Amino acid sequence: MYPLYIGDIHPIPQRQQHLLIHIMIFKLILDESLECIEGTHLNKFLIMICMFVVATAAQAEMRDFVREYTYVAGDADSRISSRQMAMQEVKTELLEEIGTHIYSRMDITEDAGGVKTAKREVRALTSGFVRLEVLKEVWDGYTFYLKARLSADPDEVVMGIKKLAIQENENADLRGQLIKVNLELERISGEMLTLKKAMAVSKTEIESKELANRFTEKSKEYSVVELLYKGVKSYLGNGYAGTGPDYPAAFKWYREAANRGHPEAQLLLGSMYGNGEGVEQDYKKAFEWYLKGALQGHDASMFVLALAYTKGLGVKQDDLLAEAWIIKAAKLGNHMAQYNLAGMYRTGEGVAQDFKKAVKWYTAAADQGSARAQGALAIMYGTGDGVEQDYQKTLIWNIKAAYGGNETAQFNLAIMYGAGLGTDKSMMMAAYWFEKAANQGDMEAQYHLGVLYFDGAGVEQDDSLAEYWYRKAAAQGHEKSIYALEVLDNL
Repeated sequence: MYPLYIGDIHPIPQRQQHLLIHIMIFKLILDESLECIEGTHLNKFLIMICMFVVATAAQAEMRDFVREYTYVAGDADSRISSRQMAMQEVKTELLEEIGTHIYSRMDITEDAGGVKTAKREVRALTSGFVRLEVLKEVWDGYTFYLKARLSADPDEVVMGIKKLAIQENENADLRGQLIKVNLELERISGEMLTLKKAMAVSKTEIESKELANRFTEKSKEYSVVELLYKGVKSYLGNGYAGTGPDYPAAFKWYREAANRGHPEAQLLLGSMYGNGEGVEQDYKKAFEWYLKGALQGHDASMFVLALAYTKGLGVKQDDLLAEAWIIKAAKLGNHMAQYNLAGMYRTGEGVAQDFKKAVKWYTAAADQGSARAQGALAIMYGTGDGVEQDYQKTLIWNIKAAYGGNETAQFNLAIMYGAGLGTDKSMMMAAYWFEKAANQGDMEAQYHLGVLYFDGAGVEQDDSLAEYWYRKAAAQGHEKSIYALEVLDNL
C-alpha cells in the first residue's frame, strides 16, 4: 500500500490505507462554494452531531413525507434539465421537512448563522440515510410535474447520523463527500435557475444564445455530479436501511462520471481498481485513472499519483516523479500532500532529508487545520529540528492539535503540563490530556494515567482506576503496565 503518515510520522496500518486512499480525494472538492463546511467549521459540526439528544429505538415511528412540484420549462430547457430542476426542488423540500423533525432531536447551540449552516449539513447527511421514491412524473414539453415520497423514521435517521459522526477518523472524509456533493448539486441548480431568469429578461438574441449555452453546460455538469453522488452514496452504503457498501454500484457510477471527464470520479474509480473494490484489482488501470485526474490539475489526483510512483504500483517506481507530483499537489494547497511531503523531508524517504523543508510543509498543512501536521510541527519545535527550539510554540501547536483530536499531541501536551515545559506545571491538566489520549487507545497515555491514579497526582488517589488503566495498556502489550499490575497484586 501507499505510505501514509498519521500522528507524528507513524505509518498507518495497511488494513486502513485502502480506505484512506479512496476517501482523501474529496479534501479540496468544490472549496470555493463550500467554505461553510471547511476546516474548523466541519469539525465543529461533527462535534455538535455527537451532542445530539437521541430518542430511544422503542419510540421509533415511521413517517411518510410527500411533495409534488411543477417546473415550468424555459427556452433552453430540455426534458433532462427540467427533470433535474424539479427533482432538486422536491428533494430539497422533502429533506427540509424531515429536517425539522431531526433538528428538534438535536442540541444545537450555535448563533443564527451557525444554525443555518448546520441545518444545510444535516440535510445533506440525511440524504445518505433515506431513499427517495418517485411516485409520478409527467413531461408535456412545457412543464415537468414530479411527485415523490420519502419514508423515514426521524429518530432512526438521527441515530444513523450520530453513528456516522463518531466512527473512526478515516470515515470523516466520506461524510464530507456526502455533504459536499449534495451542496454542489444545490449550487448548480441555483445557478441554472439564475441563468433561466436572466434569459427571461435578456434583450438581444446574442445574449440569449450565450445564456442558453451556459444553461445547457450547467445541466450537463449537474448530470455528472449526480452520477458522482450516486457513487458516493453506494460506496458509503445505506446506513439507515442497514445495508453495507455496494461496491459494484459505486464502480458503475464512478466509471460513468469518470468517462465524462470528472476528475474526482476518475480518482475514485482509480482507487477502486487499486483496492479491487467492485472490480478485479488492477494497479495499472488505477494509475491510468489517477493520471487522467492529475492532468486536469486536480490536486488530490496528483497526490495519489505521487504515492503510486513512490511504491511503483501500476508504474515503474520513480522517486523523482513522486517528489515532483507531490510538490505540485502541495503547492496547490492539498494539505494531505503537504503533510506527507513534510514527512518525506523529515525522514529522508525518497528525498534528501531536509528539516527546514519539513517545517515549511508541516506549517502549510497546520495552517489549514490539519491536526496531524500541527502535532508534528509541535515536535519539530520541541526538538529544534529545522527550526529554533521553542517550547512555547511547541505548547501552542500541541494545544491546537490536541483539540483537533490528535492523540499524539494530547499525550505530548500532558507530558508538557506534567513537566512544566513551556507552561506552568499542572498535574490536573496532565491528567486531563492523558485521559483524552487514553480514551483513544494510546497505551502510553493509559499507563501514565494509571500512574497518576496510583499516586493521586492531579486526580484523587484510586487503586481501582489505576488498575483499570494499567489493564487497558497491558492488553496492548505494554510491559511497564504488566509489571505495575504485578505490583498491585502484591500490595
